[in-house]
Amino acid sequence: MEPGGAADARGAKGVQIGDGNLQVNVHADRPVARSAYHHQIRAIAPDVLVGRETDLADLVSFSTDPDAGDYLWLRAGPWAGKTALMSWFVLNPPPAVRVVSFFVTARFAAQSDRDAFTDVVIEQLASMLGEPVPAFLTDATRVSHLWGLLDAAAAFCADHGERLVLLVDGLDEDTGADTHSIAALLPASPAASMCVIVAGRHDPPVPSDVPAGHPLRNKAVARTLTTSPYAQDIRREAERELKRLLRGTPVEQDLLGLVTAAGGGLSGRDLEELTGCQAWQIEESLHAVGGRTFSRRPASESPTEVYVLGHEELQLAAVRFLGDTRLSEYRQRLHTWADGYQRWPEGTPGYLLRGYFQMLQASGDLDRMTACALDSARHNWMLDVSGGDTIALTQIAAAQDVLLDRDPADVRTTATLAVRRDSLIERNRHIPVELPALWAVLGNPGRARGLARSIADPVERVKGLAGLSVALAEEGNQVSAADVAREAEAAAGGSTPLHRVAEVRAAVAKAVARSGNLTEGVAIARAFPDSPEQSEVVSSVAEAGALAGDVLGAAQVARGMSESFWRFRAQRAIATTAAMTGDIRSAVMVACELADPREQAEVLRDVARAAALAGDISGALVVAGAIAATEYRVGALAAIAEAAATAGDLSHAVRCASAAVAVARAIFDRQGRDRALVSAARATAWAGNPHDAGELARTITDSHSRTRALTEVAEVMVRNGEPDQAATLAREAEAVARSIRSLDQQAWMLALVVRTSVLTGDHDYVRQLADHAWTLTVTVADNPEWQATIRAELVAAEGNGSSHTLSLLKAVADAGERDDVAIEAVNVLIKHGVFERAELLARTVADPAARARTITLVARAMARAGQLDRARGMAVDAETTARTHTAPQRAQALAKAACAVAQAGDLARAGDLVRSAESVAVAIMDPLSRARATASAAEAFARSGSDRTMELVHEAERLADIFGEDTDRERILQSTARAAVQAGDTAHALNAVAAISNRLNRAPVESDVIAVLARSGSRKRVRDLVRTIADPYSQLTAAAAVAEAAAEAGHHHNALVLARDAVAMVHACDVASWRATTLSTVAKAVARTGNLGHAMGLVRDAATAARTVTDQRDRVRSLARVGQVAALAEDSDYAMSLVAEADTDLGTVTDSMAVSWELQELAKAVVLTGDLSRAEAMIRDLHPRLRGQLWAYAAQHVDPDDARPLIARALRLADWQDSIDALAVVDPAVLAESAEAYLGEL
Repeated sequence: MEPGGAADARGAKGVQIGDGNLQVNVHADRPVARSAYHHQIRAIAPDVLVGRETDLADLVSFSTDPDAGDYLWLRAGPWAGKTALMSWFVLNPPPAVRVVSFFVTARFAAQSDRDAFTDVVIEQLASMLGEPVPAFLTDATRVSHLWGLLDAAAAFCADHGERLVLLVDGLDEDTGADTHSIAALLPASPAASMCVIVAGRHDPPVPSDVPAGHPLRNKAVARTLTTSPYAQDIRREAERELKRLLRGTPVEQDLLGLVTAAGGGLSGRDLEELTGCQAWQIEESLHAVGGRTFSRRPASESPTEVYVLGHEELQLAAVRFLGDTRLSEYRQRLHTWADGYQRWPEGTPGYLLRGYFQMLQASGDLDRMTACALDSARHNWMLDVSGGDTIALTQIAAAQDVLLDRDPADVRTTATLAVRRDSLIERNRHIPVELPALWAVLGNPGRARGLARSIADPVERVKGLAGLSVALAEEGNQVSAADVAREAEAAAGGSTPLHRVAEVRAAVAKAVARSGNLTEGVAIARAFPDSPEQSEVVSSVAEAGALAGDVLGAAQVARGMSESFWRFRAQRAIATTAAMTGDIRSAVMVACELADPREQAEVLRDVARAAALAGDISGALVVAGAIAATEYRVGALAAIAEAAATAGDLSHAVRCASAAVAVARAIFDRQGRDRALVSAARATAWAGNPHDAGELARTITDSHSRTRALTEVAEVMVRNGEPDQAATLAREAEAVARSIRSLDQQAWMLALVVRTSVLTGDHDYVRQLADHAWTLTVTVADNPEWQATIRAELVAAEGNGSSHTLSLLKAVADAGERDDVAIEAVNVLIKHGVFERAELLARTVADPAARARTITLVARAMARAGQLDRARGMAVDAETTARTHTAPQRAQALAKAACAVAQAGDLARAGDLVRSAESVAVAIMDPLSRARATASAAEAFARSGSDRTMELVHEAERLADIFGEDTDRERILQSTARAAVQAGDTAHALNAVAAISNRLNRAPVESDVIAVLARSGSRKRVRDLVRTIADPYSQLTAAAAVAEAAAEAGHHHNALVLARDAVAMVHACDVASWRATTLSTVAKAVARTGNLGHAMGLVRDAATAARTVTDQRDRVRSLARVGQVAALAEDSDYAMSLVAEADTDLGTVTDSMAVSWELQELAKAVVLTGDLSRAEAMIRDLHPRLRGQLWAYAAQHVDPDDARPLIARALRLADWQDSIDALAVVDPAVLAESAEAYLGEL
């Protein structure tokens, strides 16, 4: 049978997507996600499927018929042709069927157990849904993610009228079936839109971990597959060849041994290097055994081919015949060869990207796995090759998983791996959303897609994918554009914060429409509940549809819009787009649908301009003649004159300019005539009569319009080689501009004169004029946005001339203001095509994230202008800048670690860390980020006992006062207040607290400041300070905090006195949640003094208060915290009763993620009772980081021997920073070492 012969399977209406995890048949309007797993399947699949027409038809029928059942289990003996049939079906599915597959095989390294199954299937499902592969997966979380993604994918398919097929071949070859099987992961009750197809050998035992009642235990789902005679012929020949190789020449034996030990994936060049043989010898040996023993497949990350053994049975036989000793020798040769590439230069073999690590994993070589997972140079090479960090993150996770199975737990190595993982994640946090689109324009769509998927923020990731889709469409790649648009749409369906839903949907809707699916784009846009917002998005979607070629459809969408302003915007864009593509008839039709005469005239003017720019001068003139409003007709004629002159058609240019002048002079309204004369003067200049144009400009009465006309005419004079005459006009324009009474408007007009004067070459004059205009902008300091706009025009006005305005810009103290002006000026320069100056200015932006984005915008404009080489270099610079913008986060993390190390008693090491944090902070260019980092460093200095604390406090506060907004400033003051009181300067700390106006920000830091005094043994002053707090919430918070602080410091009598004060205040409080929180904290303080009976009395009072909290989630949190204190007071039964009560209260909430914080608090209470198993069960569906945080918390409340495995789990699931406090308690030395490793990542 020839490929495509089974029409039902191939689907004549579809298009095969050929480079993705999902090998699906795609209708023209149903593009789907793609990935790299298909390469492996193509290596497995036959070129021709012989004699399987009936079996293939049965698969098609089962997968498309909802009544055919959920499971089909095909059984046959070895070499029956099962894999050939299954792989053919995966590559050629029927219409409206999406296939997610896994082929269990030892021929490819690490492809034969449940870890491989979950990794591969999760990757495919994530690709379908437009989500990144989760970074923090353990054995437990893999399963929940797998099932969750299967349900989400099934729902996604159902929404699009499709079925999802999960296909697993070689189920009996699962190497982990004795303990944790792949079979047990297959859903027992697939969703209605999903079915499962598995294949394996006759009568295999069902793995013991498959639950009773699972479909695989039902013999009715099994069907015997007949053996293919063709497959048997291949088997006999392959076995004969294998035996000959085992007795063959040394070269043949080496080839067999190396390919077997490697698990497949070595190229011809790799084998040359490993054997020392020449290429012809390799080829001769491999070709001598035909294609049955060795087969080729494309490499995942390169166009080269690699070799694998031709069948699973051959791999097993080769392993058996070679034996452990010889295989170990071949693996050592692979290690030695890999060691030769440790610097990972360009041209490093592709096998070392994935295959080598998988071989290490399969052979249990943890030391080498860890070395690979910690090799930053290797990760940089992998980033260059794959475009993202997904492979590196997966390998780090694999190494951590192996470590988790070791006893005792290796916390040191796990922590170091967590640091490396977090560094990779951090470097993707500031990728500009426009950068993937730039790489697509530069001809590297693979890197573009990998980069978009690696963006850390989920909302920014969706916008990056959407922008990439639009760029691909603009490049003419509609199929890929639609594919990426669908991926963005699926990703947008994830957990998007409510306040960002609008921007996500807008980006996706536009991308979907631009990729050719206007109807779906409109449907997404109309999901907005807010009418004005919806109208704006629908308008942009209609424009995108027109750009995609559906002008009539876009016009229909615009016609149906109710909001007149956005309807007009859409119709103008659609008409202009049609004219630019030569469809003047449709453009005019859209314009004429506008009822308002002036709106219609404005759109017709734009249509005429677009037609002229597209080269249709005659058509443009016809449109211009149809414009009734004379001012707009002048604008159209002027635009045609300019286009004609640019094209060398001086005759048309002169005629259009003359007509424009005549029509403009006849306008009765003075303001309208002045505006029209500006256009007419410009047209006259372009038509070759700049002197007449100058005279015409002088007749304009309005100063703004006359200044504009004179500068525009002067610029044409410069182009015509008359710089002196142009300079005269420019000075005349200056005089007119200075006559404008409004100083900000004067500055705005003078910016035009500056731009013109730069062209004349009069640089001294330019400097004087720019100084004067810049000084005038001070008058609009109360309107920073308008001031920045004027200054941006001045900076941009110098073009590629002098840099005087740059020096003026550098003198602006506020870095944020400087950046705003620079970025806006860059946009102006891009508009005028002045790319060299735009690039220079973009590189001056202080904030690294903003700098990366601005460089990207300049590079995108340069790429569109054909300057591809320069744009490519700038794209690399932008990516590098974005990936290295991690200093603020690192400085604060190091400071936090230093505090924890100091608290653990190692002041010397803490001092080293905090000095490192200070060094990082000082190097931060952005002042506000530097202020935050410096404040954190000051806090750490105080904890380490340094006498430099106040120096840093003053510096952080100075920066905050100059550059920070109120919110930023208050956050910095929180840190400096804590640092000051730790350093002994209580007065400064209290002054800092007093400067914090927001109660929620002030209360905790005010409590912390007074609590320091309580720890020192002070009682009277502490009580006096608490009593002076005016705000009731802040006073209650402080009263409870000081009692707890005194108890922690061992001042038990003081603690009891302060506790009584707090309880008295509670009686005067009528806010239930405040009462519950205060009583809980006081109870904890009393429990620390040993008065457990008194403490439990307070606990019960706190519980009573918590039950009266009206908000459900607040009530649950209050009960949970009371339960935690009950556990600390050694009443586990009462603690668990409160947990049960709160858990029941949460029972009405079906989405566990919606109440994740509440569940985490409940789980903490359970942890404190010692029931870790129950705590784990409560949070198993939560985000991995929340689970990791719980284990870090638990590690601080169990015996040290039990804590280490918990910390290891925390480090696997959550950020390294989340385990800092736990490490400080359990192993301070590891904390210090991992912090130093974190510093080394800079």
